[in-house]
Amino acid sequence: AETVIEQREGETESQQKVRQAIALLPKRQQEAVFLRFYKGLENEQIAEVMDMNRQSVANLLFRALRSLKSQMVLRLAWLGVFFS
Repeated sequence: AETVIEQREGETESQQKVRQAIALLPKRQQEAVFLRFYKGLENEQIAEVMDMNRQSVANLLFRALRSLKSQMVLRLAWLGVFFS
């Protein structure tokens, strides 16, 4: 599957894990995360780029971050179960 955020040479293991987690998000969420956290755009600017209103961008980012947090919690729980 194609992802919005491409692998970069020399990225750390943590950066790889975050990129892999982002790749599991729906494409619109990936795009919003990329524009916000990799390009540093504000929600208003993202709304213009993605041709949507500012509240829709906020909702996309909220859902994306909630999903990423859940993925990380599950990963940590799995590590705790199998490596404790």
